[in-house]
Amino acid sequence: MKKIMFVLIAVISIVANYSCSNDDIDITRNVTIKVNTGNVLTNYDGETQDNLSSLNSNRYVRATILLYDQNGTLVKGLYKTETSYKTSTFSLEGIPDGTYTLISVTDIVESSSTASDKSTFWSFSNLNNISTATISCLKNYDDTNLGIGVLLGVASQKITINNANKEFITNPSPAGSLIRVEFHNIHAWASTLNVSDIDFVSGKFSNSLNFDINGGFVKNFNTKYYYTIRKINLSDHTDDLNDKYYYYGYAFHLSGTQIPVNFLIYFDNNSSHIKASDDDKYVDFGDGDLWVASIDLSEGTWDCSRSTSGQKSIASLAAQKLGMPTITKCNESMLHLAKIGH
Repeated sequence: MKKIMFVLIAVISIVANYSCSNDDIDITRNVTIKVNTGNVLTNYDGETQDNLSSLNSNRYVRATILLYDQNGTLVKGLYKTETSYKTSTFSLEGIPDGTYTLISVTDIVESSSTASDKSTFWSFSNLNNISTATISCLKNYDDTNLGIGVLLGVASQKITINNANKEFITNPSPAGSLIRVEFHNIHAWASTLNVSDIDFVSGKFSNSLNFDINGGFVKNFNTKYYYTIRKINLSDHTDDLNDKYYYYGYAFHLSGTQIPVNFLIYFDNNSSHIKASDDDKYVDFGDGDLWVASIDLSEGTWDCSRSTSGQKSIASLAAQKLGMPTITKCNESMLHLAKIGH
């Protein structure tokens, strides 16, 4: 009888010890996350989608996932590159059951050859905690070749991983507005005025974003005289010197309210400049919006509605350059701005 009791006590002890130790073991899962990178294009019309999806041979679509626990600590961060906008699939092993913040990002990189590749336009830093994670623009916004590669898509969502939830789909969407910048009749003044550059500029620009503990976006705006976000150098476009020359390109502006924009027209190798509109246009750039900003030099040889004091107006500069005491043509502004999508 004593022997039987001893065996029972030993068995109960083993079961009890197993139960206690099992409580301390995290249940982990193999998790699949699918990033629909093409979602970043869905707000735009067919022509714009075609332009954005036509990548140069050395450019790739990059999908990035960042998984943070409830304390904001990075659990897993991965990226991969694709030759086109499509669904990128990530397999995560050994993720403990629980609730997480999943951030997904899509952007453009120049190469996919090594893990140390950095985006041509956007970089990631301080990722160990969600409160310090930063996505920053690498480009100097006086650069002439920003182009469509700056398009940035971001998504944030709460996910719960358990036996029933092991696959998740995330859809990054634009973190700002896409702007189609058009330059019309850029040689209209060629016979009288030495135009060297035409810049589309913003007086308030955000070149980075952070996240709060819940994954919400916090955009950091800087204000200075002007940021050049798209420009054209006329010396690069001398193949067609007639007045009908037309060129366009894309720029991307992180969303924000009351953003002052304008075109600056530079003369004599940037020794002086005028504005397309004496008064900046203030616009609200929203996530996923599509805008058109255009300038047509054939509209603005003269501007008799503007003051000739202080900042040189189109009228005063043209009159000075041409030695003409009177003004014969009036236009209020050569800047045209319209929201055409979203």
